Amino acid sequence: MKILFMGSSDFGAECLEYLVANNMVDIVITNPDKPAGRGQKLKITPIKEIAIKHNLEIFQPDDINSRESLEKLEKLKFDFIIVVAYGSIISRELLSLFSRKWINIHASLLPKYRGASPINYCLFNGDRETGITIIEMNERMDAGDILLQRKIEIQKDETFGELYKRLQNFAVDVLSDFLEKFQKNQIVKIRQDDSQATYTKKLTTEFCKLEFSESAESLHNKIRGLSPQPGAWAVLEPQNKKLKILRATLNISEKIINDNNECGIIKEKENRVFIKCGCGNYLELLELQIEGKNIIDAKSFINGYLKNREEHLKLK
Repeated sequence: MKILFMGSSDFGAECLEYLVANNMVDIVITNPDKPAGRGQKLKITPIKEIAIKHNLEIFQPDDINSRESLEKLEKLKFDFIIVVAYGSIISRELLSLFSRKWINIHASLLPKYRGASPINYCLFNGDRETGITIIEMNERMDAGDILLQRKIEIQKDETFGELYKRLQNFAVDVLSDFLEKFQKNQIVKIRQDDSQATYTKKLTTEFCKLEFSESAESLHNKIRGLSPQPGAWAVLEPQNKKLKILRATLNISEKIINDNNECGIIKEKENRVFIKCGCGNYLELLELQIEGKNIIDAKSFINGYLKNREEHLKLK
């Protein structure tokens, strides 16, 4: 079986390594090198790094839907094109040219969370399970027939970074299962129920800002879903500095001394840091990062910002 692999982000890295190890892929399509960082040096995609390591042929079109790309693909022989976080829309013309050969690996239980941020959104919503779905691609985003779907549980305080890594590895198991079932002619297509579809949005800087009038549970889920990157944030006053909260835990039953505080007030108790949220509940803050500084734990935050202060610190 020969597979053409398309991907750009590191989410598809383990899948590509698996395909290479099983001699299934010779050619990789990934996005062009792009300037990055202060020096604006060209940076290659994680998928290209793997392709170079294994001496695979690399194709980096500026436009995957261009005539050049069409002509390139027409000359190749393959059974599937497997797409994992490629980062560009595939045109209807290109999809139809290789009808039923386009396979997408998506990190959600479709039809939930179509779009580019499915792992973040399952955490935002406090879901208890997620998974990997393999679909046959069509012209609509993440709407093709389901070829295989597998679930995993989400852990209580699991962050985006932790769940991302687990799903990245889990995708290899699901891909392996899919290829085995395909070879045995055991794949049964299931049409997605569009009435149950939900969609994710782009994670803007403003979206990542925390509003402490919201419930502690809602804020906890948002912090989890944005950690470690891009990071949920608020403004620390009176310092007027941006502060990211990278890890927190719910303490709904925790009794805080002098609990007549407004939302956003930071309190210290027994070398632990709490913040008042909506509904009268508190979040315990475990890992924080003030702009321009390293990540610190609660004890370090207390020593650096809370000890011997007469005025309250507040996040807003």
